[in-house]
Amino acid sequence: MSRFAELAGSRIHYDEAGQGDAVLLLHGLALDLRMWDDQVPALSQKYRVVRLDLHGFGKSSGVTGAFSHAEIISQLLAQLGIERAHVVGLSLGGLLAAELVQQYPERARSLTLVDSDMSGLPWKTLGPTLSKVFAAGKTDIEAAKKLWLEHAFFDEARKQPAVMARLQQMVTDYSGWHFANAGAGIEQKPQPRTADVLTNFALPTLVVVGDCDVADFQDMAEEIAQRIPGARKVVLNGVGHMSSMEDPTSFNRVLLEFLATIR
Repeated sequence: MSRFAELAGSRIHYDEAGQGDAVLLLHGLALDLRMWDDQVPALSQKYRVVRLDLHGFGKSSGVTGAFSHAEIISQLLAQLGIERAHVVGLSLGGLLAAELVQQYPERARSLTLVDSDMSGLPWKTLGPTLSKVFAAGKTDIEAAKKLWLEHAFFDEARKQPAVMARLQQMVTDYSGWHFANAGAGIEQKPQPRTADVLTNFALPTLVVVGDCDVADFQDMAEEIAQRIPGARKVVLNGVGHMSSMEDPTSFNRVLLEFLATIR
């Protein structure tokens, strides 16, 4: 059921399905909660599945002042009466999932990082191409969105027209708020950098990466899995950055098997 919540100066769009322990799904940059359409039917058979449009994405509003993604997410869980959730995030969503664990560890029952970015880990090859996207976003949102869809992130997804059509629709609907406001100093990031405290994470953790994802994400997945105590790393064959959309059957199986181990 699609709903809205007023949180920390932002109107957040979310939906939920199913009953049981909560699973929270966090989407990637320029996307929205629809990227998890293939996961909800499988997960909601055993779990209460909550997914949201992060502020400035999808149907959620932007904000006019300082904000914290982790604070907004934590407030949404509290408003929904969810003490702890299995937190799942892809790319930017993975970065924010880890920030949530860093700042509000009591909120997370487990952590699943999918083709994840991470505050404090370097972009070894992608920095210049990403800089072009955000530079364009300061003056021309449509140009920035075009560059984003042409990025190597989506090389494997482009081989599946139906998947790419879904991605294109989400990017088309994206407000461009983060492209335009990146670097403005209004996002409150946790300190120290999340990568520097991963060794302190004390919860079951799954790290998933597509074997065709770009090298930077391959390297990050390996580094994250090494730093988080007891983390399990799974490589999905034949998929790239959008592994949950490119091969939902394999992705759902891996995620459900992981969640089933947590008591």
